[in-house]
Amino acid sequence: MKKKIAIDCREFYKGKTTGIGRFLQNYISRLPALRPGWEFLLLGDSGTELPFGLPGNVSFLAISGSNTQFWEQVSLPAALKREKCDLFFSPYYKTCVFTGVPTIITIHDLTNLVYPGYTKFAAVYRGAMRFYAASAAAVLTVSEYSKQDIVRLLGVDPGKIFVNHNAVDPAVFYERGDAAPRLKKLGISAPYVLYVGNANPHKNVDGLVKAFAELPERLRSGRSLVLAGVGDYAAPAGVGPGTLVKLERVPSEDLPFLYSAAEVFAFPSFYEGFGLPPVEAMACGAPVVSSNASSLSEVLGEACSYFDPASVESMKNALAALLSDKGVRDNLRLKGLEQAKKYDPLAAAEALLPLFEACFRGVS
Repeated sequence: MKKKIAIDCREFYKGKTTGIGRFLQNYISRLPALRPGWEFLLLGDSGTELPFGLPGNVSFLAISGSNTQFWEQVSLPAALKREKCDLFFSPYYKTCVFTGVPTIITIHDLTNLVYPGYTKFAAVYRGAMRFYAASAAAVLTVSEYSKQDIVRLLGVDPGKIFVNHNAVDPAVFYERGDAAPRLKKLGISAPYVLYVGNANPHKNVDGLVKAFAELPERLRSGRSLVLAGVGDYAAPAGVGPGTLVKLERVPSEDLPFLYSAAEVFAFPSFYEGFGLPPVEAMACGAPVVSSNASSLSEVLGEACSYFDPASVESMKNALAALLSDKGVRDNLRLKGLEQAKKYDPLAAAEALLPLFEACFRGVS
């Protein structure tokens, strides 16, 4: 059956790679070949710049919108009707109210509801998510843990929620042999413990900084804690001069090298819908030590060492155990490489197709 699927691609910005952008690119670069008889229409705005070429059954259309709301609620439904689309896929929790076609929305996590202090309008946010989830044909999410949160906090029918884990592209994230030139460019010298992510409170970066500062001198001496992507994060007192390296942002092309050269990758988060950075680190051969909170044990399995993120002592002990024993690090490295293979982009794209087809049948 020939179908036309529209996909919201506003996440592709010029010169900027986001997590949702990678999420989309993994699908868009593989779905057209899996369904060559379908058409895929990528919808953006004046700021959209696609970071890839388009195969024959994919086209791009920039539609106008004076602001986000106008684009979503006026320009988008008009384009879906004009282009005779059969399905609309949104990488966000929101979509247009009157699409005229079945819609799949994506709820990656519920951070803003679990941590209501992140927004002054948590009640409005919750109401909007419930409304969009109720009006959508299906809700896509990235872990069983997120699915449980969506059911618990939004009251969505579990039968309407489709779980498809995030993917890590093995053509991008793999062990890089000579990382020294990239490290020099970034102002980093090995050995180092690495964290990649933002510095929002639920990421628990302060906890990691404190745990590193409390390591025995024999383990801290000569090592750095590298915090990548943390913006203008200000560390609490306690980390000695020269032991903390902050990178506001890391160019996407340098990230695999940064992962590959890390002695240990540490992920102290209190809450994740999936937790992409530790899987990327595993794919690049870095031994991983992680929080045992939220979705992380589901995603990382037995391929990493865990700690209680609420306990600096627990985090310190887990770091010390890895830094003290190369054999343990080598074992985790091998397990991590195997674990990362479970998140193959082609398999993720193939798994999404039955959801598309189910939505088509639901309106036929």
